[in-house]
Amino acid sequence: MESVSTRLDNETLCLIRETAEERSVSMAEVLRELVEKGLEYTDLEIELVEYIEREQSISERKAQAGIVTRAKWFVIGMPTEEAE
Repeated sequence: MESVSTRLDNETLCLIRETAEERSVSMAEVLRELVEKGLEYTDLEIELVEYIEREQSISERKAQAGIVTRAKWFVIGMPTEEAE
Protein backbone atom coordinates (compact mmCIF):
# COMPACT_ATOMS: atom_id res chain seq x y z
CA MET A 1 0.00 0.00 0.00
CA GLU A 2 1.31 3.43 -0.90
CA SER A 3 1.68 6.12 1.74
CA VAL A 4 -0.04 9.49 1.32
CA SER A 5 0.23 12.57 3.50
CA THR A 6 -2.12 15.51 3.84
CA ARG A 7 -2.86 18.44 6.14
CA LEU A 8 -6.08 18.62 8.14
CA ASP A 9 -7.48 21.36 10.31
CA ASN A 10 -7.60 20.68 14.05
CA GLU A 11 -11.37 20.18 14.15
CA THR A 12 -11.28 17.50 11.43
CA LEU A 13 -8.30 15.82 13.04
CA CYS A 14 -10.10 15.70 16.41
CA LEU A 15 -13.17 14.12 14.79
CA ILE A 16 -11.03 11.47 13.11
CA ARG A 17 -9.16 10.77 16.35
CA GLU A 18 -12.44 10.47 18.32
CA THR A 19 -13.93 8.14 15.70
CA ALA A 20 -10.81 5.97 15.77
CA GLU A 21 -10.91 5.75 19.56
CA GLU A 22 -14.65 4.89 19.58
CA ARG A 23 -14.10 2.07 17.07
CA SER A 24 -10.76 0.95 18.53
CA VAL A 25 -9.06 1.30 15.14
CA SER A 26 -6.24 3.45 13.84
CA MET A 27 -6.77 6.92 12.45
CA ALA A 28 -5.41 5.61 9.14
CA GLU A 29 -8.19 3.01 9.04
CA VAL A 30 -10.82 5.70 9.66
CA LEU A 31 -9.36 7.80 6.85
CA ARG A 32 -9.29 4.82 4.45
CA GLU A 33 -12.95 4.11 5.20
CA LEU A 34 -13.89 7.76 4.68
CA VAL A 35 -12.11 7.87 1.32
CA GLU A 36 -13.77 4.62 0.19
CA LYS A 37 -17.21 5.89 1.25
CA GLY A 38 -16.55 9.16 -0.54
CA LEU A 39 -15.71 7.32 -3.75
CA GLU A 40 -18.85 5.18 -3.42
CA TYR A 41 -20.88 8.34 -2.84
CA THR A 42 -19.45 9.86 -6.02
CA ASP A 43 -20.45 6.76 -8.01
CA LEU A 44 -23.97 6.90 -6.56
CA GLU A 45 -24.21 10.61 -7.30
CA ILE A 46 -23.28 9.98 -10.96
CA GLU A 47 -25.90 7.21 -11.21
CA LEU A 48 -28.53 9.49 -9.67
CA VAL A 49 -27.77 12.32 -12.10
CA GLU A 50 -28.02 9.91 -15.05
CA TYR A 51 -31.34 8.55 -13.74
CA ILE A 52 -32.76 12.07 -13.32
CA GLU A 53 -31.67 13.03 -16.83
CA ARG A 54 -33.38 9.91 -18.27
CA GLU A 55 -36.58 10.65 -16.35
CA GLN A 56 -36.57 14.27 -17.51
CA SER A 57 -36.10 13.10 -21.09
CA ILE A 58 -39.07 10.73 -20.75
CA SER A 59 -41.21 13.50 -19.26
CA GLU A 60 -40.25 15.85 -22.08
CA ARG A 61 -41.12 13.21 -24.71
CA LYS A 62 -44.49 12.61 -23.07
CA ALA A 63 -45.20 16.35 -22.94
CA GLN A 64 -44.39 16.76 -26.64
CA ALA A 65 -46.34 13.71 -27.78
CA GLY A 66 -49.85 14.05 -29.13
CA ILE A 67 -52.89 12.47 -27.52
CA VAL A 68 -52.94 9.53 -29.97
CA THR A 69 -49.27 8.77 -29.35
CA ARG A 70 -49.73 8.91 -25.58
CA ALA A 71 -52.75 6.61 -25.84
CA LYS A 72 -50.70 4.14 -27.92
CA TRP A 73 -47.89 4.28 -25.32
CA PHE A 74 -50.45 3.65 -22.58
CA VAL A 75 -51.63 0.48 -24.33
CA ILE A 76 -48.37 -0.96 -25.69
CA GLY A 77 -45.74 0.86 -23.64
CA MET A 78 -43.45 3.71 -24.41
CA PRO A 79 -40.51 2.75 -26.67
CA THR A 80 -36.98 3.37 -25.44
CA GLU A 81 -34.85 5.97 -27.17
CA GLU A 82 -32.55 3.22 -28.52
CA ALA A 83 -35.49 1.45 -30.20
CA GLU A 84 -36.43 4.51 -32.21
